[in-house]
Amino acid sequence: MGFEIYAWNGEAAPLYHGMVLFDNFALAFSALCIVVTALVLLLSKEYFRAISSNVAEYYALILFSLTGALMVCSYHNMAMLFIGIEVMSVALYILAGIRKTDFSSNEAALKYFLMGAFSTGFLLFGITLLYGATGSFDIEGIKNYVVDNPSSVSPLFYAGVLLLLVGLLFKVGAATFSLLDAGCI
Repeated sequence: MGFEIYAWNGEAAPLYHGMVLFDNFALAFSALCIVVTALVLLLSKEYFRAISSNVAEYYALILFSLTGALMVCSYHNMAMLFIGIEVMSVALYILAGIRKTDFSSNEAALKYFLMGAFSTGFLLFGITLLYGATGSFDIEGIKNYVVDNPSSVSPLFYAGVLLLLVGLLFKVGAATFSLLDAGCI
């Protein structure tokens, strides 16, 4: 948290070969993720007092999920977005099944994993189509493509944006997609 405050209003240039950008928005959302994770860790202490197993794994998985969330908050390249989402998601798949002897926990983990694998396909295909249309994984390159070609944007670009949105909506469990998962539609 101290690093977030120290970097506030600093130079906002892409770092690590253009993969991440630590501007004020990224720092604010990173600080929010850190605070929420700290609250989750504090509030879940009582839960593990009753079930004194898998405590170390729980804390490690929460921190892995936080790492993925921090990558997603500061991505400047589509590859970093994908890596951050997957690091966060895999930790959450395992957390859904942390109670190994509970059948409903195991079922939830399996369903969550299958749904996540399905949405990863949409996400990757959307990123691929965006790259095919723009020639860049970089957010700045994608923005420049749209600004330079306002009237002749490729249909590949629109398909990529649509598939990227579908993949992200599946990942966050948006309402209509969760109804599809539950078999209601």
